Amino acid sequence: MSFSETPEGRQADQIHTNYAKALERIRSDKNLTSEGKKEQIAAEYNRAAGSLNAIKESFNTAKILRTHVLRRDLFGSAATDAQTAISFRDAQDRVGSLGQFDQKKALKLLDQAELSGDAVMVKAIMQRAIELSWTDVADSYGGKHPQYGEKLKELLSLQTPSGIFSSRETMEKGLILHLQRPAELGWG
Repeated sequence: MSFSETPEGRQADQIHTNYAKALERIRSDKNLTSEGKKEQIAAEYNRAAGSLNAIKESFNTAKILRTHVLRRDLFGSAATDAQTAISFRDAQDRVGSLGQFDQKKALKLLDQAELSGDAVMVKAIMQRAIELSWTDVADSYGGKHPQYGEKLKELLSLQTPSGIFSSRETMEKGLILHLQRPAELGWG
């Protein structure tokens, strides 16, 4: 489903429609001076921009909360003893040194950790894989552990893209939630 088909997307579309109608009404009102038109246009712009920003904030908050829940479900440590907690921190330190281009190393480490039954290392590797958007590592793990596959895919999709045009959905959301500043208000 595209963003424009979501309730928030439809709400943003309605905000744009109402905004365009308000601008048209204000611009064609012969009883208003140019200064009066500018003031009303500014008020409409601020109202519409505030409404769109509220949608953005709601999305960001929901994304942060969902990401937290998924990360806790997938990587949270249920350790009740200090040794397991220390082991998890050590595993995180070890895989933390893997850089963006070390996905092959991570796949090898993942395979070794799974063969040896090192669940702590597996969690640490998968956490790093999500941080660096290593889809090959996530796919490998998801293939062996289908119960986590959908959560991994969702968590990967929630990761912050590297650029505004990194995905069609991100671009669509950016365009729909953007409000063009009217010429009457200038650029400042």
